Amino acid sequence: MGRIVLYKGQSQYDVLRVFTDQLAEAFRLLHMETVVVDLTAADAGEQLKKAFAQPCDFVFSFNGIGVDFKLGEKPLYDALRTVFVFALVDDPIHHIQRLETPCHSVLVTCVDRYHVNVIPYLKQVRTFGFLPHGGCTLKEKNREAERDRERERDIDLLFSGSYKEPEVYCQSWKNYPLALRKIIEDIIDNALSKENLALVDSAQEVIAARNLYLDPQLSKKLLFLLPMADRYLRMKRRKECLEVLAKAGLKITVFGNGWDQASFAKNFAVHPAINFNELIKMIAKSKIVLNIVPSFVEGAHERVFTAMLNRAAVVTDRNRYYEKEFAENKIWLCIPGVA
Repeated sequence: MGRIVLYKGQSQYDVLRVFTDQLAEAFRLLHMETVVVDLTAADAGEQLKKAFAQPCDFVFSFNGIGVDFKLGEKPLYDALRTVFVFALVDDPIHHIQRLETPCHSVLVTCVDRYHVNVIPYLKQVRTFGFLPHGGCTLKEKNREAERDRERERDIDLLFSGSYKEPEVYCQSWKNYPLALRKIIEDIIDNALSKENLALVDSAQEVIAARNLYLDPQLSKKLLFLLPMADRYLRMKRRKECLEVLAKAGLKITVFGNGWDQASFAKNFAVHPAINFNELIKMIAKSKIVLNIVPSFVEGAHERVFTAMLNRAAVVTDRNRYYEKEFAENKIWLCIPGVA
């Protein structure tokens, strides 16, 4: 029997906290001794001391929270001679600082196979692997409750996610030199013009097409602007997709913040953002779940599998991962607890 330590931190809508709790339960079912440390708790320091009072096989953390912990002057996981599993659920460009944190005992996993090679220079200091997303179901599931939910599917089309006007993100680079601003705008236009083109690939295409050389300082500046460009792209495509559905007269149930800024959403059934456990309940009451994540070109989002596990149909972006793993014109049914 092994021993694992998992970290829980802050997470939008508690998504990663729920992931951590359910993953801990899955490890326990595999007869692994599992310790969950809540890094947001007032007694987090005591929890850490207790967790590492005994040896552990590895530490698991979504998006690398806790990777920068030290024991004296040494990285904690090097000192303890244990592996820190840095499980990315976002594009690596959003976590460059954590990925660069000095520590030898780090294994990085990515939910998009493409992200394994997305930032080549990090390959010199990190080991990367592919760990695809899974999905979540409600804890209190039983057959009778399942039949009740099937009868209660009163949400035709569900979308969860917040909204901002895409132009808001442009403020991040408006004070940069004109040449750098133009590069960012070209990268975005290039990514928008092609299907399944990752942002880093778009950047490389633009730089090559312009025959540019970026010195290390400028390259770093560009790299740290890409997350805002990625948010712009996601919001732009979210807006375009939902605007088309609104014009078609579809009634969409939306859970998220900021939709008062979207004039096209006036006929949607808009609700404030809810935590992930509550969202799973809404998914279980939905006929169709809409998923829009253009930043994944060879990976999936948990919303797809969570919808399937809760017996809702899914409409999502096409990408290489879905095309490889799912057969065209075939209906897939996920049954909880069945491999």
